[in-house]
Amino acid sequence: MKRNTLNFVALLITILMMGACGNNAWDDLPSPIVKLVSEYFPFGEVSSYVENDNGSVVKIRNGAELTFDKEYMWIKVDGRGSTLPVQFIYDQLPKELYDYLEAIENVDSIYCVSRTGDVIKVELLDSNVEYDGATGTITYPTTEALQDVLRL
Repeated sequence: MKRNTLNFVALLITILMMGACGNNAWDDLPSPIVKLVSEYFPFGEVSSYVENDNGSVVKIRNGAELTFDKEYMWIKVDGRGSTLPVQFIYDQLPKELYDYLEAIENVDSIYCVSRTGDVIKVELLDSNVEYDGATGTITYPTTEALQDVLRL
């Protein structure tokens, strides 16, 4: 209950701040995208919103770029050089993948996540973790440098 209240207050403050700035990109966002941006990137200013036949892209000034499909489900969240919010990782990734990332102490070191069907790819600073939801398989690491070492 306390978490819902805090989320509501953060959402309300964000909406008021964005409205006060007269941000046209913010005004164009569909409500599912507003909810996600407000919850996980509450202090970022939406610099652009582009919709096309495949979905849409939201860019946050000096922050993340979020790509959505036609149903407004995220398909890629790229921190563009910054790590993604841990709360986003906790809430949006499958429990098995989150638990694995926590076990290898990388929950707060994720720069990009993307998903295609049942596969979720997590980009860390110098490696990637891939999760296949259909099989429950987690593959780590996939850096080219490690692949070269393994071939020796």
